[in-house]
Amino acid sequence: MSAALVNKDEVQQAYKDVFNATEPKNDRRIASVVTDPEPARLLNAIYGLTVPPTPRNDLVTIFLTGIPGLNQPPLVQPAEIAHLNLATPVSASPNRLGVLGGDNQGYPNGRRLGDDVTDISLRAVAGGTPFTSAQNVAPNNQLGDGVDQNDKPFLPNFPYVASPHQGTDYQVRRIEPRH
Repeated sequence: MSAALVNKDEVQQAYKDVFNATEPKNDRRIASVVTDPEPARLLNAIYGLTVPPTPRNDLVTIFLTGIPGLNQPPLVQPAEIAHLNLATPVSASPNRLGVLGGDNQGYPNGRRLGDDVTDISLRAVAGGTPFTSAQNVAPNNQLGDGVDQNDKPFLPNFPYVASPHQGTDYQVRRIEPRH
């Protein structure tokens, strides 16, 4: 996961401050947090989803070491960094699901503005990826938050992200459901 996503998605609530205070030289210690993610247990307990058993070495590969043949460097050590292979060709038609959507330039091979890291990370935690074939089935590989795009388009030049809505603008904005 890119910086902060391991803490947000994997670390149990009681350990978030400890995780944030950990020095980068000790990132290898976070592998144990990633191999037994709390969100996977919650998906099982609340929704009855069958998730892969621990230890979740698939998540270590996806989020901490990089994917072999895509963005895993030689002699890699687990670390919470954005693994990026700059030799991957630019996608003519980017897919918001990145590598899961067949777009190897996308997340978790780096992170673009249009990559849906929430849906990708949720599916990974549920085991709904090609790296965990036992659970790479519905509904695990179809999970998402229902938000597939921004409510404002990206700008054509820097800073690329549209200005936020005014805090004093109380107009309710409805996001249309997927069809």
